[in-house]
Amino acid sequence: MRQKVSSAAINFILGHLTRNQRLFPSSELSPEILDQLRDAKASVDIASYKNIFLRVVKITGNQNLGLYIGENIRPNALGILGYILENSPTISVALENLLRYHTLLSRSFFVQKSEGGRYVKISLSTTPPEKPPMDRYSNEVNLSAFVAILNDLTKETIRPEVVKFTHRRPENIEAYYPIFGQNLEFEAPNNLIYFSKEILGYPVCCPNIAMLEFFKMQADRILDEEEESYSIRVTRILSEMIHYKAPEVKDVAKRLEITPRTLQNRLKVEGTTFQELIISTKKQLACHYLKTKEINIQEVAERLGYSETSAFNRAFKQWTNFTPREFRKNRGS
Repeated sequence: MRQKVSSAAINFILGHLTRNQRLFPSSELSPEILDQLRDAKASVDIASYKNIFLRVVKITGNQNLGLYIGENIRPNALGILGYILENSPTISVALENLLRYHTLLSRSFFVQKSEGGRYVKISLSTTPPEKPPMDRYSNEVNLSAFVAILNDLTKETIRPEVVKFTHRRPENIEAYYPIFGQNLEFEAPNNLIYFSKEILGYPVCCPNIAMLEFFKMQADRILDEEEESYSIRVTRILSEMIHYKAPEVKDVAKRLEITPRTLQNRLKVEGTTFQELIISTKKQLACHYLKTKEINIQEVAERLGYSETSAFNRAFKQWTNFTPREFRKNRGS
């Protein structure tokens, strides 16, 4: 079976690049290239992913694109995996959950954690091990994203003690220093990040144990079921898609490689509809965000695709019989 990259990663990269006109002016892209990138929102094999990324690097002329993208990735770009990390109580628990659920994001690489002396060591390698190692840009995205997500989870500045990369030393090594520090090694056998063990005890900002168990239950169902129900698959796609666009049945059907009519019929057999799944997904995510007091209500509305906070307020009250403010006051943690 060909190794695939999850839609969540590609969705983030495409969305971030096309929104940032300074970095990636859309006028420089032909409709054919844009279509190719959008088609990649479905899971794609590693070779195709690398080719798309290299084309974008060529178009932008930005050799540090991998670092730029990685350091701007936040947990909510990772779908259910991100929600699990956000609700883990400590970095130690978050790392254990990452080891358990990282295949939700991609089955193309393998994550390991080990402890020795004063370090905790994270290894990222391709799967299976005999496959060619990840290229420079994949390494830069993955490792800089790992550091960025730790910082976002804790609201602290966490820097690695040592970082080892499988790719060759780039000419512009100075671009690595603000993210990884200066203790760097290249052409190593594996990608490794060493952190002080102290970070394991760092608390994650504003976790919610009830939401953690809810998202872990969803993740377990996804991993355990050989044949996922379409309801589960659609919910997973919606949780990844909602934060950057208004989902339509045709978009989700395309990701599942079936027609919209077929998708609607299969959901009907399972006793639900596409619209019901949108509402339930938005409700779940809204409750999750509202229990995080650092996210204001306007930002919650924006993350769920509402251009006006008033529209979100009305929708949330229909779902729960509470306004967002009432919910946060009465039930928020």
